[in-house]
Amino acid sequence: MNNFVIYDSRVGAALGLLIRNFLTDKNILEIPNELKFAYGKARPTKGDKSDKRNPSNENFKFPSLRNNDKFHTLNNIRANWLLKDIADKSAFKNESSPIRALKAALFMIGYSVN
Repeated sequence: MNNFVIYDSRVGAALGLLIRNFLTDKNILEIPNELKFAYGKARPTKGDKSDKRNPSNENFKFPSLRNNDKFHTLNNIRANWLLKDIADKSAFKNESSPIRALKAALFMIGYSVN
């Protein structure tokens, strides 16, 4: 399991945020279909009704996860392909489990993206 990212709301939110920032920096005006990762809503806490995991903004709209196994699996597979490539080419490659280290970073980033 060390070379497999479990796709949850935090991973989707973090990927969306990073993709949104990348596209903005490159002046790309539309999210390529391959990078339209879905985010999931955080469980609401007392007094907090915000959608803190939605990486969308006025220019970029990311889909939300829905109760659809095929859609969730597709996001999971695409995320694993992307993260494997990133892990192999980044500072994470020196970790004992590069994808696991990257996943941990995404969990922290994706907790709240707005």
